[in-house]
Amino acid sequence: MDFSPYRDWLGIPARGELAPDHYTLLGLPRYSTDANAVFAAAGIRLTHLRAIAATDLTVRHVG
Repeated sequence: MDFSPYRDWLGIPARGELAPDHYTLLGLPRYSTDANAVFAAAGIRLTHLRAIAATDLTVRHVG
């Protein structure tokens, strides 16, 4: 299977050629308006991505 950062790093399934929207990237329901939920979701995603960045990404890509 080909490497997909959306799938492999964020657990977001592929939707053809379209990139996910910002709600999907944050794991929020579409058109969420709760600023606290958006802020919290962004913090969770950033923490997750920083943990991935601290590992050896070549192992994830090749593996």
